[in-house]
Amino acid sequence: MKKKNLTKLMSLTLALATTLTLTACGGGGDDSGAENTSSGTPGGAQSVQETAQGTTLSQYLSGGESVWYLVNGSVSSVGKDTEVEQIFLLNPDGTAWGGEVNGLTLGDISQMEEAEIADLAREAHRETALWGSYFSELSGDDPAYRGEVLGAMLFGDYTMLGDFFSTAVGSDLTVDEMIDYYCSPDFPDLPQELSALVRACLDPIASYCEYLKANPIDLEVWGLADALTFGDRELIPECVYSDDPAALERTYQLFDEYLAAAEAVSAYVDSYEPDPGQYALSLNTDRTGNATESVTFAIAVPQISGSTEITSFTCYATAGEAQTVYDASYGGMSVEGGAFITQLEGSYSFVLEQPGDSNLPVDAEPEELFS
Repeated sequence: MKKKNLTKLMSLTLALATTLTLTACGGGGDDSGAENTSSGTPGGAQSVQETAQGTTLSQYLSGGESVWYLVNGSVSSVGKDTEVEQIFLLNPDGTAWGGEVNGLTLGDISQMEEAEIADLAREAHRETALWGSYFSELSGDDPAYRGEVLGAMLFGDYTMLGDFFSTAVGSDLTVDEMIDYYCSPDFPDLPQELSALVRACLDPIASYCEYLKANPIDLEVWGLADALTFGDRELIPECVYSDDPAALERTYQLFDEYLAAAEAVSAYVDSYEPDPGQYALSLNTDRTGNATESVTFAIAVPQISGSTEITSFTCYATAGEAQTVYDASYGGMSVEGGAFITQLEGSYSFVLEQPGDSNLPVDAEPEELFS
């Protein structure tokens, strides 16, 4: 569980429109537990009634809309400083919104309004749709800067693009390599409109590189990197072009073309609304195949490239008392290296349904749950 680094970028991947009906089945075990009587308010604490058997994850999720968090630390030790890795807004019909969050603690979220929490999940979902495995594939191309530059376009981050130029002109990357890079990529699989907008961003830069090739100057002082970083044409140093005023005007023109194109890309991304994702559960059995050891939670998120990013983790039976954070309380299931929690009240017991008593897939790979 870690946050993608935006300057390296780039892991991205569309959810198949699979409707999953979760079947609520009681699990085995002697721990006292809970039957979900959710009010359906995202982020709100769920009212939990004790039963003799406990509650399975599928039974709980079928009871109403709920918000879940993947966090660091054990279920019993969550507190205001617990780091939230991912957030999920889950509906009983199997639709989901969610993704990674950055720099938020459970204390931060506990002080948010329910509508803010739902919006946070939807925004995390939107960013996941924009930043997925598609970028790691691009970043693995030659040259490997492709994912970073496209990321800068989609994120509207001039600093990222300026950093790239600063690195490029100060490294062993030749002007010919820069020209080849900027002139070649078509960014396959992106929506046609977005691909054209990104191409419009790169064309002025390719033209500038052509100028550098025909009119060699000291690349350390060419100035366009700073101008791009801050979105300020005045940072293009006139002194570099003192012997060629026409070249200075051409540079200004190319910069203006780039800035207009980058703003068009940013507007496209700001208005982009991905389809909801889908979540699914499957049972993992012991070596006999007859008893459940854990349950897999998987979510498939739509990608802007048309492919699918699937995230999954394994949940284990857990019981205890909900942990209080400000005016909220949390409980849930253990996962390796952390916990999968939601707002609960009082004591709870999440148990595992058994293969013979459940309609959930058994020992399935996450990808198989969305095929």
